[in-house]
Amino acid sequence: MKQLLPCISLALASALGSCTNDKKEEPSPQIDSQLLTSNTWKLTAETQTVGNAEPVAKYSTSDVGANDNTLKFLADYSLRMDEGATKDSHISLQTVSGKWKLSGKTLTIVVAPFTRQCVIQELTATKLIVRVDETLDGDQRVTRYMYEAQ
Repeated sequence: MKQLLPCISLALASALGSCTNDKKEEPSPQIDSQLLTSNTWKLTAETQTVGNAEPVAKYSTSDVGANDNTLKFLADYSLRMDEGATKDSHISLQTVSGKWKLSGKTLTIVVAPFTRQCVIQELTATKLIVRVDETLDGDQRVTRYMYEAQ
């Protein structure tokens, strides 16, 4: 899949570059996992900030192959990413499965052999925003993924 939705696309694109989160965050309240599992989520926007630069939009509405991809968190802590009707490539898998875990605001996604940690910045019945902090080639990068409920 060209855009493997929540954070996995970044994991693949960065070839599992080293990830760090040097920022100290205050302990956060638990996220209601029922909000996470009650919807199928579709990526609608993505921005990336490198160092102190302004955020750059990374999601393109012209990327038809990724525009209908969806993500589903299931109550049994399994995860399903679906390519949608418009596949990016004939060799793309239609569905990729994995696992998820939520601890405070930290969302861990495992699609073997990749593991990615994200911070949930906002979660409502209709919106999910996650942030990935990582260091790639010495640059601190912050990527935000915005999803809408389907």
